[in-house]
Amino acid sequence: MTGVSVALYLFLAFGLLLKAAKYAFGPVSASHHRAALERDGAPLTPNLVVLLRAIYIPMSAAIADFAVLLAALAVVPIAAGEQWASMAATGAEPLGF
Repeated sequence: MTGVSVALYLFLAFGLLLKAAKYAFGPVSASHHRAALERDGAPLTPNLVVLLRAIYIPMSAAIADFAVLLAALAVVPIAAGEQWASMAATGAEPLGF
């Protein structure tokens, strides 16, 4: 059972790293942000692109940090059967995001 938990936590960490990479290296205006701006009638000006990039970079770093934390918890203490690590990993995501 511990092996399944470790695999699922690592799968989640990998997905979070992909999400972080999307915001770090993807287009500056994500599709849902672009749709919201168009719906409100706000043009995507160069200043707004800089502002969105300034928001995306720290957000992607925070998501990547959480993914690394989750992977580290999965590989060492969760794999060793430590119960506190499972509770920390399960409770960290809702509290962090």
